[in-house]
Amino acid sequence: MTKRNPNHVSNELNSLFINYRRSIINTWRDYNYLDYSTEELKRTCEKDPKSVNLTIGNLYNKGTKTFYSKDIWGMTERILKNSIPSRTLIQAVSQTEHFLQDLTKIVYKEFPEKITSRDSVEQIGQQVKLMSTIMGSDSKEEMIDKLIEEKIRGIFYGKPTDFFEKDKTKIGLGSVFKEDYSNALSQYLEITGRRNIWIHNSGKVDRKYKRENPSSTGNLGSKLNIDRVYLKESIILLKDISGMTTKLVMTNNFGATKFHKFLNSSVNQFEKKFKN
Repeated sequence: MTKRNPNHVSNELNSLFINYRRSIINTWRDYNYLDYSTEELKRTCEKDPKSVNLTIGNLYNKGTKTFYSKDIWGMTERILKNSIPSRTLIQAVSQTEHFLQDLTKIVYKEFPEKITSRDSVEQIGQQVKLMSTIMGSDSKEEMIDKLIEEKIRGIFYGKPTDFFEKDKTKIGLGSVFKEDYSNALSQYLEITGRRNIWIHNSGKVDRKYKRENPSSTGNLGSKLNIDRVYLKESIILLKDISGMTTKLVMTNNFGATKFHKFLNSSVNQFEKKFKN
């Protein structure tokens, strides 16, 4: 495969980060809008209960059911405390993981040799699967695409911080995060862990979360709530650790020296807050 001009790849990476940044900021704005509008509905239920009702279709038949202020007030309580915050956190983490995967894919497209190391075989799981992938491809380009997909899937099935700490992807992160930003990695691990227990355990602390976050004050089986302050700090961390990752990739793989102002801003904020 013909390598592209490094400046063109750097421009693509800049754009990738800008689009991701826009999406995760919109996630924060959506949270604020939903929180505000739900609070307004809750206040209306309290001040003018007769003006509030909601008719919705039943789940299992074509009938409908009408809810009045008392029931709707209860809905708003649940939505404000659980639904909106948890879905916002899940979306923000998902956006970040997809961004990191796309970033990694761009590097592998330019440097296919990075996916053929012994480490990549271990991550994918078994050499037989690799051989099947190779034999089932109609072209070199298709084979590389499949190998990239398998490599990335294997990486993101593991411990979230291994991506940064061990540079499992071999995309130029080295030991920067491990040596200089250990506090950021601890916070990232807690954020992804909290996302996971909200997906799989209704927000209740499980043994995996406790094992990966020993300093957490949450007891086994207790629910970890997600409030406005936690969400804001989490989204800032996700955005800025992605910015630092992008800059390292651009610098160490493509010799970039010019970065978009939004990327520089994220990196500066990240260094100021988290550098050891």
